[in-house]
Amino acid sequence: MTTFKADFYSDLTEEEVEKQEHLSEDRLKIFQPKYKWDRKLTAGERPREDLVDLMHWVKNTFAKDLRIKDTELLGCYIHNKIVIDGSFMEFCEQHNVQISCLYRDSIASWKSDHDFEHFMAQGVFKIKYGPLTFLHAALFHKGNQNEDEVSFFVVVPQKHFQRYVDFRNKFDKWLTERDRDHLEIHVVGGDGYPYTRELKWEDLFLPSDLKKDIRNSVEGFLSAKKIYETAKVPWKRGILLWGNVGCGKTTAIRTIISNYDFKPVTVHTSTQTTDDTITEAFDYAQEQEPGLLYIEDLDTLLGSTVSLSHFLNLMDGVHSNNGILVIATANDLSKLKESITDRPSRFDRKWEIPLPNEEMSIKYLKRWFGNTIRRRDYAEIAKEGVSHNFSYAYLKELYLTSVFNSIHAGRNKPTLTDIKKAKDQLLADKEKAKDGFVSAHHEHIGLE
Repeated sequence: MTTFKADFYSDLTEEEVEKQEHLSEDRLKIFQPKYKWDRKLTAGERPREDLVDLMHWVKNTFAKDLRIKDTELLGCYIHNKIVIDGSFMEFCEQHNVQISCLYRDSIASWKSDHDFEHFMAQGVFKIKYGPLTFLHAALFHKGNQNEDEVSFFVVVPQKHFQRYVDFRNKFDKWLTERDRDHLEIHVVGGDGYPYTRELKWEDLFLPSDLKKDIRNSVEGFLSAKKIYETAKVPWKRGILLWGNVGCGKTTAIRTIISNYDFKPVTVHTSTQTTDDTITEAFDYAQEQEPGLLYIEDLDTLLGSTVSLSHFLNLMDGVHSNNGILVIATANDLSKLKESITDRPSRFDRKWEIPLPNEEMSIKYLKRWFGNTIRRRDYAEIAKEGVSHNFSYAYLKELYLTSVFNSIHAGRNKPTLTDIKKAKDQLLADKEKAKDGFVSAHHEHIGLE
């Protein structure tokens, strides 16, 4: 059976990635330009405005460094994906790629969150990898609006163009794989945040059949790429999880993120979330392949700041969505149109995440209370919780509030009296929420 577990990955921390990209003394030495411009060239020869002139200047000036006399044999390509920064330098050091600085504009640098120095170098650089040698240029000039800007382009011998593409793709793949090992959820419209792989399927409190169905759907998607390709249909899957707040929808997503080799992306759901935000999230997920895009509270998002038609086009219209697993959550399925809920090509599987029954409530309460209370008390607490529609989030809060009650009373662990008092406090909160007060039990990733 194919394994999808991700625990064999290196799981780089943010600090380890930043350490790799640090501007060291050895890297600074590379940025010493090869030529002394007062002897070889004069500053006036370097164009300052027209980008086409700038590209011709690089070709004519540095063709000799590529050992090519006829500049017509050189091609210029704009918008390449290489930037001379810490990531690229780390890649070069790992893969025996040689870099030499031919002309230097400047080095921009800034402190990272972990006190390492990030940087990006501008100038003209010769890059050699085996039989491939090409020039990378990042040069300041005046743009169309007479504003300073940096343009990036490469100069490659035409006979080696495919070698350059292969090299660029190799770097792209390395960057993606390293980024995948860096355990951070990418948030479009907000700041990303790290996660760990601590959640296991056996820790997810859902009915066993439901949990099995969700797991099989995810693993089936990951293992079915060739099946989709043979059938000539986009390799994508949509899952919709709906149900009351605090019942485990977000925890199910966190479990999937913890156990499989996805680079997850989501959107910052706020009034600033727009059609463009959603498009960017789909684009990012597709670049990862396989990518996991999860969208929480879809029933609130659609029709408010994100148009339904645009979202539907992204799901199965103009976007091919190859290699994307989309998981959305909703609290109220009735708020979603039939074009979302009754169309398999958009959300292929839809599962209600139910409130915990007495059996599941007892299991969850035992996780928190352990041997603190007697066995016969579990059934009574669980039965009352079910009668008041307590979600897992409420059951967890029942434990925490009872602990606070015991501390306030000078006890080192909660008693049945503390638990009953906590239950009454939570029920009072529920009544206030019904009267228009904001409930404190919102479902957020990492908090459920």
